[in-house]
Amino acid sequence: MPRSRPRGVRAASYRSGNGGESWAKRSAYIASSPQYYQELVADLHVFDRIYAMDTLIHVSDDGGKTFRPLGERWKHVDNHALWIDPQDSDHLIIGCDGGLYETWDQGQSYHYSANLPITQFHKIAVDNDAPFYNVYGGTQDNAT
Repeated sequence: MPRSRPRGVRAASYRSGNGGESWAKRSAYIASSPQYYQELVADLHVFDRIYAMDTLIHVSDDGGKTFRPLGERWKHVDNHALWIDPQDSDHLIIGCDGGLYETWDQGQSYHYSANLPITQFHKIAVDNDAPFYNVYGGTQDNAT
């Protein structure tokens, strides 16, 4: 269960250098639309680079002191997942409400994988049809 915020601590971006024993406020950055998919992802090969998964992805190159938009022209929003190529930190694969997008130039341009039969279900239902039941699902932002 997540620990509650200490009294007097406001939502912001914090960093720990000692495994969570203490925390230092880095900036006032918080997600633009705080929802279940908000996460910070560290680039393990570029010191102090972190990505904020948000409606629009933000990136910090100074350990969270400042954030800038990654760049998402022609890309769908509501970002849930991020893979950073261990050999090339400019090569990212991003999962969002609209599907899977890949960039080789850290968000300046994207390739959309339109042929993948994947989706994120927000609601699932089943019926009692025999001999096999049917599964129904609704996805956000995809007209179903």
